[in-house]
Amino acid sequence: MTTPEAEPRLRILHVVDNYPPVPGGMERAVQALARGQAERGHDVRVAALANPELPVDALDGQVRVRPVDTLGSSLPRRQLQLGSQLTAGLQYNV
Repeated sequence: MTTPEAEPRLRILHVVDNYPPVPGGMERAVQALARGQAERGHDVRVAALANPELPVDALDGQVRVRPVDTLGSSLPRRQLQLGSQLTAGLQYNV
């Protein structure tokens, strides 16, 4: 009898405008997806772009949620700032 190979652990980053507790259908859908991925053993993080009032590196179960404040910057600077805030030395698979 053979055993199925273990799935590789992925580093997954979801970039969204808002995340719970902000109400909304998309927010709940991303939350359910992220939680399901984390339950399967993946390293899942969420960057909430329009929700700077969230605590830094909040945990939603096994999902790490980080607010990213990009307001008040020019577009090229905002993209650079966003990229450095999200990756922080990590490489994401998805």
